[in-house]
Amino acid sequence: MTSSPLAPEAHVFDVPGRGRAIRATDGTFLRVRPGADESAARAGVAVRAHRDLQHRWTTRCTPARVVGDHPLLDTLRDVLPDAGIDVVAAGAGAVTIGAWLPGAARPDDTVVSPALEIAIEGALVFVGPLRLDATDATPSQVRRRRHAAAIDGPELAHWHRTVDDPRHDFGRAAHALVAARVLDVLRAWQTDPGAADRLRDVVWRFDDHALTTSEHVVLGFDEPHP
Repeated sequence: MTSSPLAPEAHVFDVPGRGRAIRATDGTFLRVRPGADESAARAGVAVRAHRDLQHRWTTRCTPARVVGDHPLLDTLRDVLPDAGIDVVAAGAGAVTIGAWLPGAARPDDTVVSPALEIAIEGALVFVGPLRLDATDATPSQVRRRRHAAAIDGPELAHWHRTVDDPRHDFGRAAHALVAARVLDVLRAWQTDPGAADRLRDVVWRFDDHALTTSEHVVLGFDEPHP
C-alpha cells in the first residue's frame, strides 16, 4: 500500500483491489470511485478537518484562572492555551484552578465557583472535586473528610497543618497525567452534565512513585453554626 500526504493527519492511498481511499482526521475512510474527482474528495476531507477544529469544545470553554506557584501549574498554563482554552489573570465567570500544598495557609473556601483544586502532597496529587456551587465540598471539607476516613487521620491532619511543602520533582508522566485529568474535568463540565455531576463528588488521586491513579468519593456537608 502506498500513501501520500493530503493534509496534516489526513492521507490518500491505494488499497489493492479496491482503488483509492482517503483517511480523514476523525479516523473515517472515504472511498474514491473510479473516474470521480479526487481533488473534490480531498477538499471535502480538508474542510471537514477544519470544521472539526473550529467546533472543538475548548473553543467554547469558559476561560481558566490558574492560581499558584508550582511546576505542575506551569504545565497547565502551557497546555490549556495550546488546547484552545484562554488562561486569564482575572475575570468574572472564569474557572479557578488553584494549588494547595502542606504547611500553606488554610485553603480559600470562599473562591467563587466554578473552581477546581489541585492538592500537591509530596509525590501525591489530588485533583477535585469540581466545585460549581455552595453545595459542593470545599477544599477544607475535602481534607477534613480525609482526616476522618484515614486510620492515621491525626497524623495526616498534623502533617497538613505543620509540615513545609516537601517539594517533589515530578516526572513528565505526572505532568501529562495531571494536565489530562484537568482537561477531562473541564471537558465533562462543558459538554457532559451527567459526568460533570459525578465529578462534583470525586477526588482523583495520583501517586508519582507508583504511577497509579484512583478516584474517591468526597461529599460536601453543612458546616456547624459557630
